[in-house]
Amino acid sequence: MTTTLQTEFSVSSATSTSSSVLVPTQTLPVGRLVVVALAAITIGDTAFTVTDSGGNAWTKAEAHGPTNNIDMVLAASILTTQLTTSSTITLASSIGMSRSAAAAAVFLEPVTGPIPPLGTILEGPSQVPVNAGSITTGSATTNIVFGACGFVSSGRVLVPAAGWSAGTKSVPVTGTGLRAVQMVWREAANATAHANVGSITDSGGTPTSGVMFAGLGYVAQSGGTPPVETGWTVGKAMVFDGALWQPTAGAFVSDGAGGWTEREIKVKT
Repeated sequence: MTTTLQTEFSVSSATSTSSSVLVPTQTLPVGRLVVVALAAITIGDTAFTVTDSGGNAWTKAEAHGPTNNIDMVLAASILTTQLTTSSTITLASSIGMSRSAAAAAVFLEPVTGPIPPLGTILEGPSQVPVNAGSITTGSATTNIVFGACGFVSSGRVLVPAAGWSAGTKSVPVTGTGLRAVQMVWREAANATAHANVGSITDSGGTPTSGVMFAGLGYVAQSGGTPPVETGWTVGKAMVFDGALWQPTAGAFVSDGAGGWTEREIKVKT
């Protein structure tokens, strides 16, 4: 099983505010693993809270840099109440944030809770390398390992290490001294230590620093087939040959050994 996203969504703020609000772009069913992160400039160490309008419980980790530099929060929830496009996830700071960026990732695979305490919470200097710290997964056969990188400068570029994937970097639209945040994740076997999620370059591709790593977490995959949400049909696409509708081949994905495996596709009805 390859760990994949169901969706991701983000919001950015370039003005003083005490919170960022994330709004799902599609319905997120009960049982989904949702991970959110925020990077911000604050006027001092802050305390973060993460809540949603459905009342789901969130496991949280914080990291704090020097005053007026960067603070981060990473949080995860296995939903017990579904979230819809009218729901909200709020990441709030106890003090003002002059620049902030937030992002959310929702994973497709069925998972088994609860989420253990998050690790690799790096305090202190603002430019912490992304290969610092590690987390060791539990005894499950497979796990989703997740985390987030907070960028001191939005011009920094994350180059994921082998085995890691990265989401879309969330950056404020306007303003100076911008911060940014980006999700990272991978699938892992049991009792495996993980570090070195990648490296950082500037916008021209030159290796550099300028990132703060908020933390890593993991949750066990329960296996099985992801549920098909209401309104989706699994099957083969149909094409018209001039007389009849004929089923086409499904999507083909690499099996990692030089071959290709056919998979059915899912369409909204």
